[in-house]
Amino acid sequence: MSLWNSIIRIETFVISELGRIIEKSKARYTAILKAIASSCRKWSDIKAFTEARTGLISDNRFNELLEKPTKYGYVEKTNEEYTVEDSIVKYVALK
Repeated sequence: MSLWNSIIRIETFVISELGRIIEKSKARYTAILKAIASSCRKWSDIKAFTEARTGLISDNRFNELLEKPTKYGYVEKTNEEYTVEDSIVKYVALK
């Protein structure tokens, strides 16, 4: 199997897994991941980015939304800043 085929398979897997996790609030999760992958690091910046694309979200609901990709390892939180460290997840989020 070529490296390219391996990358395509991994990308397909990441898209499938993300889809399963975010299916109930897809637009919001997509915006959150895109915000972080686009270098928004702070909670307030990520929330503003997400609300600009999906509408107003209460702080409590936004915290719940942000917690899920962090819990599953797609997003990392360090010192109150969020990042997407995996390059394939970042690529998928920016598509």
